[in-house]
Amino acid sequence: MTKVITAWAYNQTIYGVYPDITNTTSNQRNYTMFDNRIKLYKNSTQVVLLEVRSITRKLLAVAGQDFYINVMNRLTGELSARKLAESVDAANGRLSFTFVPFDLVNLHPGNYSFSISTVDCNNVETFLYLDHLGGATGDCEVLDKALPTFCPSILVDDFNDIVYNQIHYQASSCHPGDGQANLSDGSMTCAVYCNDFSGKFYVDGSLISGIPGPQDWFPVLISEQYGHWPFKNFCGVESFQLTGALQWVRFRYLADPMNSGTVEKVLYRGTLNLRRSGNLDKPSP
Repeated sequence: MTKVITAWAYNQTIYGVYPDITNTTSNQRNYTMFDNRIKLYKNSTQVVLLEVRSITRKLLAVAGQDFYINVMNRLTGELSARKLAESVDAANGRLSFTFVPFDLVNLHPGNYSFSISTVDCNNVETFLYLDHLGGATGDCEVLDKALPTFCPSILVDDFNDIVYNQIHYQASSCHPGDGQANLSDGSMTCAVYCNDFSGKFYVDGSLISGIPGPQDWFPVLISEQYGHWPFKNFCGVESFQLTGALQWVRFRYLADPMNSGTVEKVLYRGTLNLRRSGNLDKPSP
């Protein structure tokens, strides 16, 4: 079977309006039609284009002028990165900023602000309008990398005897589910490692905000036919994908009377665990 993946290449473009205090015709003061936003990936080289326009939204000739992009920490206002523009077609107001990995090495992933400024021959710095309300700042998101770093799964191998519905099972300790962070996707994955095991395997969930008690668990559907998953002299790895906004997750199995094998371990991961490991978006610095 052939699977086709379609990808689109696009250029990140900033539209900046050059202030003109000598023009007092109010109906000609047209700022950018939308707010500017850019994304910068650490450990990669990327180009951000800049179009410099007048307040009548016409491209300006800016040959011989120096333009800078200033990336700032939102909380402290500290300048985090500053790059000088290069000409693409300066005679028609088109410039570019090239970010290399070294430029972002000290920036934590998160949300920043940026501005565009130009310095004249008298060393006076002027800022361009970047939003439809005449503001001089835009939004900049710094991401760790285009692909997340591999995150090890949670190892679950601490099975102990419990009594559940008057039957003795082997059950693991409990682990946090996505419901603890109000994550709507609730995606979970687990892989069960068996050695000649025969029996029934269960995934249990709980909606209790605190530590669940013995009666606070319910089985999560992992098989349309059985609810649980049946093993028969199974050697190898069986994986399951689950969805549920659960507060807690645990794993449980019931060996057949004639079973001579073992459940060696379970590897578990959920969206909440990936966030705690720093592989998804973090809050602003």
